[in-house]
Amino acid sequence: MSLLDKATGNFWIDNGLVVLHRMLGGNDLPDDVNTVVQQIVNRIYVETGNRGEYWDEATNQVKTYNKRSWREPIGLFIKVVDSVPKVKIEGKDYYTRPPEPKLQISLKSSGRCDFCGAQGKVVDAKLYLFPFVVAPDKFGNFYSGARRGLNMCARCALAGFSAFESWLWRRQGSTYHFFLFHTDLERLSGLYESLIQHLQLESDTGGNFSVPFFGEYPFENLFALLLRLFAFLRQRESEGAPDSLLAELTGAQMVSGNPIVIYEISGTYGGQSFTMRALNQFDRFQPMYRLYSKWLERLAVDNPVRALEGVFRQFQHRRQKATETLWREQICRAILQQADPLPPVSAFLYEVSVEQEKPLVYGTLEVLETYLQEVIRMDEKLLNILRGFGFELGSQAAQKDEMGLLYALRNAKNLDQFLEVLNQIQFVLELTINPDLLRVEPGERIAGAPWNRVKTLLAIHAMNAYLRKKYPAQATTQGGEQ
Repeated sequence: MSLLDKATGNFWIDNGLVVLHRMLGGNDLPDDVNTVVQQIVNRIYVETGNRGEYWDEATNQVKTYNKRSWREPIGLFIKVVDSVPKVKIEGKDYYTRPPEPKLQISLKSSGRCDFCGAQGKVVDAKLYLFPFVVAPDKFGNFYSGARRGLNMCARCALAGFSAFESWLWRRQGSTYHFFLFHTDLERLSGLYESLIQHLQLESDTGGNFSVPFFGEYPFENLFALLLRLFAFLRQRESEGAPDSLLAELTGAQMVSGNPIVIYEISGTYGGQSFTMRALNQFDRFQPMYRLYSKWLERLAVDNPVRALEGVFRQFQHRRQKATETLWREQICRAILQQADPLPPVSAFLYEVSVEQEKPLVYGTLEVLETYLQEVIRMDEKLLNILRGFGFELGSQAAQKDEMGLLYALRNAKNLDQFLEVLNQIQFVLELTINPDLLRVEPGERIAGAPWNRVKTLLAIHAMNAYLRKKYPAQATTQGGEQ
């Protein structure tokens, strides 16, 4: 039976089955499964570039060896230690041989595999076979029926050990983000051929795939992966018709099986163990790719992909010794959940951009407006009104040194305060307010949009125009409205 004949439905084990199938060249498992364990060890237990010494008892000489370690970040989940005997030679302790991890799958009495349901000899799930296992008394937090621990058949145990080579991962300090794709086994195997293996890097101390930005929070890293993935899909489209799986991700072809899902596991390593903090999943590839394409169409530059990445990269700020990216996390989370990203954009603009005396980079307003029109369904006429009036408002405020009015606008807590600030703007800056902004509909809406969304977008346009007017050199080098 092919390793791909029967899926388990578990994203970790199924990914491992695909890796195992590829590693064995499509052949069945051998009778001695530990020969496969050693093959996997040889692939993920790698030389570090450092050398050590040991005492060779056969020749009574000190010899050197190449030190090896688990490839990052696999070592977080493998705690097997080789207890090598030591001898003292001339006052110094030496190993009697180079350390080697002793990993084995020791099948015990018959039972039922908790992953695929097969009856037969099983092994207890260990951290290196299923890295999200915890103490049995806590396991019910994730698997309500598994307080006794988990049983694994040889096939699933080997798949679990193989799955470390299936993930995409990034690290920021002590925080790790792991990404695994999942769908039907045959489709997942095809996805490795056409996509995943092209994203994976051979080695990188911060992760095994390139990203336009990164941080410690989960949604910004998921969003960065999607931008990298979509750039790859766009390149393949430009080279000719992509294969069926890639065409499915772009929406050019109907889904022909179980939907493709990305699972993201985020957590921290505290020196002793990995602690999972979040588990997210994403499967809205087609609408997200359509939005991505709309963004690129809107950005009138030679390299719209780079410009789009720069829009999201900007939402970070270095404070003391750390770089804070919470604004980007909130923006990315809002977009991925089809919510309103304007509040964190406004917060960044008024808290960071003002301090740095520079406007938002070119493309930011275009990206926001496209999202608001395509996803939130804001009226195009209203968007144009807010862009035009916001630019006029910010420019006049800069000319008359009236930044306080912009903060008053941003800080308006209710509709009455918002209308009062508009009234002040009318007299202090001698500007005419478009009647559409004063026409309040039932439910405190303006042109079909909640009043506070209108206020926030107007405040963004106004402060960005203010900064461009006040600091024209920064507006030229950093971007801004064009």
